[in-house]
Amino acid sequence: MKEHVVLNFDPYYVDDIHQDIFNDDIARTLYLGIRQQHLVNQYFNQNCLDIAGFARSIVGHLDGRILFSWLRGKGMVGSEEQDFADELLPYVLGAKALTWSEATATQKQTGHP
Repeated sequence: MKEHVVLNFDPYYVDDIHQDIFNDDIARTLYLGIRQQHLVNQYFNQNCLDIAGFARSIVGHLDGRILFSWLRGKGMVGSEEQDFADELLPYVLGAKALTWSEATATQKQTGHP
């Protein structure tokens, strides 16, 4: 998993849901971690916020199995991706951080980070 993600947009100027996601540490972590390795559907943004809320509701009890169950239940990962949930867990718990920046104009034009 890349710990720094370059976005081709500024999430604070897209729409309200992106602002909500990027203002929430857990939702932002889910967004950056999942989006870089998975195809997403039209429910992805709301699912990031929903799972962030679930995670906060069981502080101290969240583990890779529970995270995988939530991600799988929301259709965000495939049925064989427990390893991915285990890799994402320390970021969700705040032990590690995923960071982001907006791509430069040249990066946007060339498509290269």
